[in-house]
Amino acid sequence: MRFSASAGLETPDGQLLSQQTNVAGFDPQGNPLFVRSLQEFRRNPVPGRWTFVVFVTNPIAGTTTAQRFSGQVRFNAVDVHASGLPNSRQTVLPAGRPVTARVTVHNTGVAPEHFFVDARTTGRTDLRLVPDTPETGVAVPQFRFINYQLPTECTRITNSATATAPIDVELLSITEEPEVIGRFDGTHPAVASVRAPQVTPGPWRTLASLVGPFPPEGVPGATADFATTGRCRGFDPTVSSSTGDVWLAAVQAPPPPFTPLVLQPGQTGTITVTLTPTAPRGTVVTGLLLVDDFNDAAATGDELTAIPYAYTVG
Repeated sequence: MRFSASAGLETPDGQLLSQQTNVAGFDPQGNPLFVRSLQEFRRNPVPGRWTFVVFVTNPIAGTTTAQRFSGQVRFNAVDVHASGLPNSRQTVLPAGRPVTARVTVHNTGVAPEHFFVDARTTGRTDLRLVPDTPETGVAVPQFRFINYQLPTECTRITNSATATAPIDVELLSITEEPEVIGRFDGTHPAVASVRAPQVTPGPWRTLASLVGPFPPEGVPGATADFATTGRCRGFDPTVSSSTGDVWLAAVQAPPPPFTPLVLQPGQTGTITVTLTPTAPRGTVVTGLLLVDDFNDAAATGDELTAIPYAYTVG
């Protein structure tokens, strides 16, 4: 491909669990660097009809009405292995003493990828998402969306808002689907929420509009306050890695460093993972070490596999 292309993999329930582009990076001037291929992963796909959509964008010659592409669907093609990761409740790790594990990743695909690990708890919690602009005292009519990143492993995203006048609030993903609307009537907060076994990760945004009818002299001004949360597997703060975790930027400001493992097709590399138990003695810790990729141009990524870990704090 010598043009910009992006693709999405949609689940049977309409969630977009993978979005990728053929932009492998950017040059010092910020221009995109294209490759001829793109690839997408989805761990443990649910049964049903999945949809794969390819979008082709500029530059395209005015005489071009179609572009040919070819691809293939493969199962069980992920090649990821972990060594040194505790995987039993009978394994005792002393509190405060770091333990090192290694994750070996083989890029079995046809495009370069940026790999990293994402340590999560087995339980779910409400995570407050970080906005790209202030959420309080926002002028309405609102002419600019408030943008968020939703991590993977979330079953719900919810925006709530109140204002000095009745408003409608839209919550929508980067593809504008799903899109939900909530109304603040002056008494009850506007609530816009999307639920699914896994909600589309990546960019989401929200926008408020005033509710009419309006007086002849024009639309009155108002201000609104927003809050957006995700119901997700929690991040395990006792786990760190040589790559960092890009999804922490969704809930932490400023975001922590992110230095992914970049592998060309066929290459193999290693990610170092450090566990430092902090819970009281006797606590049983369980979690999932997710191995993901991330595409800067798409601002989202895929889950390749999940490696369970478990230990008892000694």
